[in-house]
Amino acid sequence: AVQKGITVFSSAGNDGTSSWFYIGAPADGDSVIAVGALTPSGTRWSGTSHGPTFDGRLKPDVMAQGQSVYTVSVSDPAGYITATGTSLAAPLAAGCGALLLSVNPGWTPAAIADMLRNTATQAYRPDNNSGYGAIDLQALVTELTAKPRVSISSISVKVDRRQRVKLSWTAEQEIGNNGWKIYRSESQGDTVQLTYLPGRMLGYKTETYEFIDESVSTGVLYRYFLFADLEQKGDSLLSSQKILVPVINRFILYPAYPNPFNGEVNISFNLPQDIPISLAVYDISGRMVRRLADNRIFQRGIQTVKWNAEDDNGRDVAGGMYFIKLQSAGQHKTVKMVILR
Repeated sequence: AVQKGITVFSSAGNDGTSSWFYIGAPADGDSVIAVGALTPSGTRWSGTSHGPTFDGRLKPDVMAQGQSVYTVSVSDPAGYITATGTSLAAPLAAGCGALLLSVNPGWTPAAIADMLRNTATQAYRPDNNSGYGAIDLQALVTELTAKPRVSISSISVKVDRRQRVKLSWTAEQEIGNNGWKIYRSESQGDTVQLTYLPGRMLGYKTETYEFIDESVSTGVLYRYFLFADLEQKGDSLLSSQKILVPVINRFILYPAYPNPFNGEVNISFNLPQDIPISLAVYDISGRMVRRLADNRIFQRGIQTVKWNAEDDNGRDVAGGMYFIKLQSAGQHKTVKMVILR
């Protein structure tokens, strides 16, 4: 449901006084907003379940009143009663989420969760008893009506071993940031937008972002521009970085992946120019079991050839260690891989 854009709230459970007092499904889902219960005075109701989840994640997410909640009667169509349990807290929290969506229907479930958590009463000291604390809509409205502001503490642009450009940056604060825009220009070309990454409407904790540009050529000087798409203000340029993608004068054979494998493996290599190569698989005794390319011309850049663990006669090879050998222009490289049967 969350993957389809639905913001999901779930009661944390009422096992707080049981011997097994932990939160359960579906509230332990990583994208579900789990809601614990509070007393009318704002303290934690003893019956609400505790975190963490089975895999150690902090839960619940937020808290709302769950004890002595004024609600409709289950027996009198015209009557009202007070009831207690996290099943009363969850719909109150969901109502807060609905109010947020009435402000901006485009906000994602992750954005709704972040906003509720980051303005809750113990946002800076969350724990597995009360999560990030009680929902504080007044604080949330104050932040949403404040001026958008984004600050980054660091940014790096590097060329990795596969001749791709990797951008990473750390945001110390994001208020009203719809998303990140990355543009690229080169000395002999136009400026183009490469990607758009979702940002955070209310982000007080450090967050690191990453983008890998695979559409680069060697020997070219690029400039990258990082913009924040600020709510009601538009694009704000935060940084511009230059980087030269170096020319490689030899080919690179990358480790096979997955490795070990059972079924099919990817064999990737990086060529400095359009050149003929030979690619073959050998067993541990040095016998060639499969020729994948025989003096075949490949284009420059990163190329990938797949092998289905069959020999030249179409028979499955035995499990064990094998070697991939790439040859071209008097050079050769070898990597090993393991087949699991």
